[in-house]
Amino acid sequence: MQMEIGSCTADQITLCLAAPVVDLYPDRNEAIVYAGAIHLSKEHIKHKGQEIFGLVVNLTDEGWSPPLTGCYAAGLSQEHGILRIDPSMFSTLQPGSLIGILPVHACLTADVMKQYTTLERKPISMFTGI
Repeated sequence: MQMEIGSCTADQITLCLAAPVVDLYPDRNEAIVYAGAIHLSKEHIKHKGQEIFGLVVNLTDEGWSPPLTGCYAAGLSQEHGILRIDPSMFSTLQPGSLIGILPVHACLTADVMKQYTTLERKPISMFTGI
């Protein structure tokens, strides 16, 4: 949301949700992930003419890639999300693989995930702060 209104750029976003891929539907250009309204919130924005709940990124050793062209969270149930995936990306995904999502609004994501992994790969518990 902040990137969309111009208050930051994609490389200034500091939170990304790692979501496991549950299933793939190449005929619909969709991937189902274990990341729904509980994880991402039902808050959405219009991005390039599409209603989205988050942008899709690849997870890397340094964090994550820039948002992938043509890839976004298009729909949510309580616990699952529907990602629209550019057809060229399907070969990189398989059930069980992790994909990154930059949520439209990060508050629920930050609250529901009780542990974070920093770019230094040190887990931080929300409860202990260490």
